[in-house]
Amino acid sequence: THEKQLRLFDIRLRRTELHAFGWKQESSESQSALINQAWSPDGLYITSGSADPVIHIFDIRYNVNRPSQSIRAHQKRVFGALWLQSLPLLISISSDLNIGLHTLQK
Repeated sequence: THEKQLRLFDIRLRRTELHAFGWKQESSESQSALINQAWSPDGLYITSGSADPVIHIFDIRYNVNRPSQSIRAHQKRVFGALWLQSLPLLISISSDLNIGLHTLQK
């Protein structure tokens, strides 16, 4: 659904949704605007690309319907953002044909 594009379940429990994450989309009314989710090395955050030129970061410790941080990273659709294991950096790729390196705010 809109503003709840990502749902997190505990597969050990039947039909137990832990969180529903999302955001208000700028450029698309499609409900499938989340692209290539990635877990942080510590397992507390999920990043997602989007149809908008933004990387969304969700803190799974909090059950809120919006990202804990959003980074306007590119000019076009963000295909994904991956965490570096050794440094607090994200690497992103976009349909604007650019690769980005992004530092995170704590």
